Amino acid sequence: MADLNNLSLGGRLTRDPELRHTQSGTPIAKFGMASNGWKDDDVCFVDCTVFGKKAEALGKHFKKGDPISITGRLKLDRWEKDGQRHQRHTIEVTDWHFGVKPKQQEPQPAQGGGWDQGSMGDQTPF
Repeated sequence: MADLNNLSLGGRLTRDPELRHTQSGTPIAKFGMASNGWKDDDVCFVDCTVFGKKAEALGKHFKKGDPISITGRLKLDRWEKDGQRHQRHTIEVTDWHFGVKPKQQEPQPAQGGGWDQGSMGDQTPF
């Protein structure tokens, strides 16, 4: 069986995307996101990286708190600092989509559902 490293997550950005460029000019955007689990208090926080034109677009259109949906690969980052080895999992994003913002609640009509019951007496409006 071949290994499969593909994931999809939906959530909200925990900070504004940080857009940088490599020495060769390739755009890189780094951001954090939070995704709710099965229970409301079960939140997963992940660090994400996206490259190229998708990084530029993400940096232009997203800010902290915005909903987002991503697909990507799980990656293990390793480094050494002050003689200690460290590691953490991150997501290398291959694609992203705008999340759906909740609709604003529209004002409800005043009593009577928008029609004047007084002028119709006890009659049904249809």
